Amino acid sequence: MPRARSTRVLAVVGLVLIACGVGAWLLIRPPAASKPAPGCVILITIDTLRADRLGCYGARRVRTPSLDRLAAESTLFERAYSPSPWTKPAVTSMLTGLDPAVHGIVSGGQDDPPLPGSVELLAERMHDAGYRTGAFGYNPYVAMVEDLRRGFRDYFIMPRLDAEIPLDLYEGIDPRDTTAAISGITERWLAQRGDERFFCWMHFYDPHLPYDPPKDYWTDDHRSQPDPAASRGPTEEMHSQPFYRPDDNERRQLRGLYDSEIQYVDDAVGRVIATLKRLGRYEDALIIVSSDHGEEFWEHGGFEHGHTAYDELLHVPLFVRTPHAASRRVATAVDTPSIYATIADACGLEPAEHAFATAPSLWPSIVEGVDPAPRDAIFAGFTLYWEPQRTVRFGRYKFVHKIISNDVELYDIEADPGETTPIGDANPALVKRGRALLEAHRAWAEELRGRLRISSEGGKEMGEARKKLLRSHGYLK
Repeated sequence: MPRARSTRVLAVVGLVLIACGVGAWLLIRPPAASKPAPGCVILITIDTLRADRLGCYGARRVRTPSLDRLAAESTLFERAYSPSPWTKPAVTSMLTGLDPAVHGIVSGGQDDPPLPGSVELLAERMHDAGYRTGAFGYNPYVAMVEDLRRGFRDYFIMPRLDAEIPLDLYEGIDPRDTTAAISGITERWLAQRGDERFFCWMHFYDPHLPYDPPKDYWTDDHRSQPDPAASRGPTEEMHSQPFYRPDDNERRQLRGLYDSEIQYVDDAVGRVIATLKRLGRYEDALIIVSSDHGEEFWEHGGFEHGHTAYDELLHVPLFVRTPHAASRRVATAVDTPSIYATIADACGLEPAEHAFATAPSLWPSIVEGVDPAPRDAIFAGFTLYWEPQRTVRFGRYKFVHKIISNDVELYDIEADPGETTPIGDANPALVKRGRALLEAHRAWAEELRGRLRISSEGGKEMGEARKKLLRSHGYLK
């Protein structure tokens, strides 16, 4: 289908969905003015990274010079949100452009049904467009989602039960230090590309539990602790104990170790950027940096991630560096599933078969220097632990529905960004609107799953080898 015609078709589909009450956020915008497709595209996702822990987002106690320099050359989205507070749904949304309620890759203890061919993954589209595709990272849940391999010619997401990494990429690298391993393997892979066009996805596991940063990367705050070497931080077993109650000193230790791991990852990102510059590939590079989710440090009485839908777990960094746009900051709320359409748009790819269902591209906003149109609603949820939750933000408000108890909370996130003072009792009309938006979203997702032929069956029993791998990382008991 010619691009102009397909764009008109998608616009009509978007208008139909708006008429059905889904919202203008589904409308796929026409492509931005033509720009040369980037010769290399790098997506860097950093597990468990809160936005407020980077200097470019206002952090003062954590040093992140590499990421801050990159952000200073980028379009930075100040209010970017993940669609889920844990990795598997969030990463799948980035690579498909689909909401977790649509793609259904949301189970923690089971194998999810496979995605059908009607859902084209980002790497498939990049591979078909002539890009050499490579993925390098670490996360047991990501490694287990077989569909995420689709389209990657080189796929080394560890730990895998069947990992096969060529010796020329892996020799001399310590796999126990996942940050150094990911950056080192990626640098070697980049050096082999020559003038080849490529799409590279890196997923750093740090600063995920267990917090164990090298001493050279300890923050000043952590060094000032009475005995900074006394604890490596919590063990993996704490994955299923988000309401663990440490004393005040342990809490300072944990925050210091988490911040120190961020400094370690920042240095690794800096080495990759330096490699791109040394190879002469940086100038025309499209580089996107984001995270799958944040981390809670008792803002709402809990610790770690996966257990609530508050913004310490959903607010993540997102910035996009391209030679085609001046650096600037954008205050409009966006979400990370838009990464899919943004990269495809930047590379001049035809809309995917499932483009009517994907989050909108941010590329027009980036290259035209205008803020994206505000979304009618941004959804999130699919918690891993404790009570299932769904949330929708609309305008200045955020509505949270706790599924089992049927409790609801409403926050004015402009006046109360920490979500500390619920205002639902005084605003029944806004509560009603939040409920209606979540119900419309549920119905919309169910209808789209049918159109995309995504199985509605529940997950299947996970094999013992996979369970053992998750137990070794503290995800299962």
